[in-house]
Amino acid sequence: ANSSNFTGNVAIREGQILMDSSNGSDRAGGIGQVTNISIDSALVAKSASTPILYYSARSGANDALNDNAVITLARGQLTLQSATASTETVGRIDVQGAGILKLTDGTLGTFTLGDATQGLTRVTNGTLHVVTAADGTMKTTVKVANAGTLAVDTLLPWISTSQGQFMKLDSANGNALTTVAADTADLNLANWTAYSSSTNLRVTGALTGTLSANTAVNSLGFSAASTLDLGGNTLNVASGGLSSVSGTAVLTNGSLTSDASAIYLNSGAISGELTVGAVISGDVDVVKSGFSTATLSGTNSNTYTGTTYVNYGQFYLAKGGTAVAVPGDLVVRNGGAVLVRTNTTGQFGASSSVSADNSYIKVDANALMNVGGTLTLDNAYLEVSYNTAATNMLRLTGAGTGFAFNGGAVQHNATIDGTMSLLTDVGYGSAS
Repeated sequence: ANSSNFTGNVAIREGQILMDSSNGSDRAGGIGQVTNISIDSALVAKSASTPILYYSARSGANDALNDNAVITLARGQLTLQSATASTETVGRIDVQGAGILKLTDGTLGTFTLGDATQGLTRVTNGTLHVVTAADGTMKTTVKVANAGTLAVDTLLPWISTSQGQFMKLDSANGNALTTVAADTADLNLANWTAYSSSTNLRVTGALTGTLSANTAVNSLGFSAASTLDLGGNTLNVASGGLSSVSGTAVLTNGSLTSDASAIYLNSGAISGELTVGAVISGDVDVVKSGFSTATLSGTNSNTYTGTTYVNYGQFYLAKGGTAVAVPGDLVVRNGGAVLVRTNTTGQFGASSSVSADNSYIKVDANALMNVGGTLTLDNAYLEVSYNTAATNMLRLTGAGTGFAFNGGAVQHNATIDGTMSLLTDVGYGSAS
């Protein structure tokens, strides 16, 4: 029942730490002097587990965490178990890549992010997945006292829910994280002409037919397996929010774009996959998040101009022939995984650079990973399979230092012949 009084940092790399204040004492099991808590799976592993901080509150005021504490989520999970009218305040949550916030345990309480400048921050295109009850409710209300540069009262496509929806900061309720209501989509695609860029849609069954014209929606979530046939038209997801939480959602036969700066491919916390066979176009980044798999497939090259980020889960590059899946740079971080699939040769643009930080890249059997920019491994794992034709599997041709190795491993995982061609300079960092 006594408080911990050390003042160093707390880092959770694997497993779970349980903080339990339910016996009625302030800071029982608490770390009230600590101002930096990192929940970070920064390990070189092909299937690193998700580390968890489980915070269990008691009724009334709690003070188990420092009011100025910064909780960093880097492929980590914060689980909040509230009690009736419980309150707790920290400084802010900082999302480094991807984070999970689970709000399904306990009864109604409040968790406030009280930083004077901005209570919820993220790196470029960082993503937060919120696990809610099946009906979309949350047992803990999370409030961001100061939104700072974050938009309020508008859908935030980088904050998705386990029900295939998205969230906003509700200014009428102290900037509380709140699910944005979505309309149930008409399952006949011919009727989607009624929708507009202000419509938030949730697909709950198998779609039929094809789009009959270019179509815009604000956000699109799938809670059932379905195929969205674009009929050669363009689908504009205006906010950039796209999510699948159950079964596989397939987008095919047309183009996918957005009015926003990024398209977020959120493929569930546990299940729910996304396969985009449509051409992704426009001046956008593409961001993969969620535990499950997202795949870029089809036979036509993607043409979007931005960077591709893999924050979490598996990202399959499976374009056919010489079609390009990733036309620009690729950034893989904090436990994300990229698989260059079998019998593919043109997954990257001619000058694309690939950067992997605490993450995993695999070149599948009979596949080729051809990088014309710089390949950077920073505490990352690159696995190269075999090629039955004994030809290139990995080919690096970047000018200058085309391969920067800053720690991790490169493994040729086969006894069958195959070539890794390093037609470039190699740089070794101090961590290698």
